[in-house]
Amino acid sequence: MNKTSLQIEGFDWYEGIPAAPAVRAGDLLFVSGQLSVDAQRRVLDPGDVRAQATRVFDSLQAVLEAAGGSLDDVVDLISFHTDVRAVGTVFDVARGYFDSDYPAWT
Repeated sequence: MNKTSLQIEGFDWYEGIPAAPAVRAGDLLFVSGQLSVDAQRRVLDPGDVRAQATRVFDSLQAVLEAAGGSLDDVVDLISFHTDVRAVGTVFDVARGYFDSDYPAWT
C-alpha cells in the first residue's frame, strides 16, 4: 500500500515535529488532531470552547479540502475535552459543519 504524508499550506505549527496534518494510505485519509493554535503553537481563544471548536472544525475542513475531500467524507471522529461539561457546546458547533448523516464519534 502506498502511504503519502501531506504537507498543507497554512499548517505551519506542524513544522519541526515528526507529524503531518494528514496521511493518505491507499483510499483512506488519516487526519491528525486539530487544535486551536497559531503557527507558534500558542493556544488561541483560551477559555472560549465555542471559538476553539470552530477553529478546529475549520482546520479539519481545510485539511480535507486540501486532500481533495470534504466533511461529508468523515466516517469517525475522536475528540478530547478538558471539561466534559463543554461537550454540548462542541456538538452544537459540529452541527454547523455536518449534515444529518453524522460520523461516528468517540
